[in-house]
Amino acid sequence: MSSFGARLSATMTPAHFGSRMAAMARGSITVFLVLVAALGAGSLRATAAAAAQPLASAERADPVQPLGWLKAGNSAALDEYYSHQQQDYEAGRISDERLYASFHKLCGDSLDDEASYYRWVQTFPNSYAAVLARGIYFYRMAWEVRGNKYLTETSAQQIEAMKNRLARARSELLASLKLTSKPYLSTLYLLDAAMIQGSAEERRRWYEDAMAIDPSNVLIPYRYMFSLRPRWGGSYRQMEDFLAQEQAQQAPPALLAKLAMLIHADQAEDAMQAGDNQKIFDEW
Repeated sequence: MSSFGARLSATMTPAHFGSRMAAMARGSITVFLVLVAALGAGSLRATAAAAAQPLASAERADPVQPLGWLKAGNSAALDEYYSHQQQDYEAGRISDERLYASFHKLCGDSLDDEASYYRWVQTFPNSYAAVLARGIYFYRMAWEVRGNKYLTETSAQQIEAMKNRLARARSELLASLKLTSKPYLSTLYLLDAAMIQGSAEERRRWYEDAMAIDPSNVLIPYRYMFSLRPRWGGSYRQMEDFLAQEQAQQAPPALLAKLAMLIHADQAEDAMQAGDNQKIFDEW
């Protein structure tokens, strides 16, 4: 399951994730089946959304709305805000989760925003925040042009458009690595890109680079564990070995629980596909 097509064969958008979770109220058996389907078959887009959920209250409390600045062409306000966010992260004043949440505020899904990102970079060509943000934008647009259907229902033109934007995302993210001392988010999105189209060695490289930048971060281990799922080219042995590694390094209990849950969620999905209801319940 290491080919480009195999990694994209079970895409689920955040909208699909939400609709499946809403079905949990329909009964105890449905609860388990829906959870398995949502968490087991979720795409990286759903994973990123799930990773951001603990930050929702902090995001709502912050009145700053960078997407409005972007659409209004206010590059100065954007650069000041995001450069300060990066400085605060590098100084240890905010966590990797808070930094991720701040950039997540820019996550619109409009192909029309490209000119706004170019304006920002042209105005501040040496800004880490500007170059990073444009890389994140191209990564998100790679998903947008691909669409949310199964690979067999996705046209060759859509796949080519996705590859094109993914290449542009990589170019921007790699360029951003040289513009600050702790380019943590760059490595996170390079790992995301490698999960869509890249080798196991590349994914491991970005995991290790991110951990070297911020050994106490919690987002990268979760993403890396997700990349080790059998349907993404890994194996349960690799997932279990990685969990043991994190346990030996005394990772936070909440993170260890999330990593363990990924293993059981994936095994539950396998059981669902095999029609083994008892195994589904056992895993959950």
